Amino acid sequence: MRELFWTVFDAQLHGRDIPAHALAGLLDTARGGVAGTTVDAEGTVAPVAVDSVFAVLALRGLRLVLSPLPQRVRACDRYGWFFVDTSRGRRRRWCSMKTCGNQTKAARFRSAHPG
Repeated sequence: MRELFWTVFDAQLHGRDIPAHALAGLLDTARGGVAGTTVDAEGTVAPVAVDSVFAVLALRGLRLVLSPLPQRVRACDRYGWFFVDTSRGRRRRWCSMKTCGNQTKAARFRSAHPG
């Protein structure tokens, strides 16, 4: 499933068509475990059985990709992990400021101010 998400979000990030096999794989995963999920009034999908966790992940990923409003799925500058950019200016570069962003900023400071 990780490979399917990578294929889908990488294509979206670079403005390419999303490969049909990746969407089909996520839909198959969602369909296989959807019986073990619940959907609340706001449309939030949650697992009620352990084996339905992957179905929930697939459904949430598909929602990001197929949402009519553009979602800012970006890749982390440091690790390449995908994240949804919810920052005010939509210019976030790291999946987490606590780890990636802090490490990158600290390394940049050390290189600019050698000891």
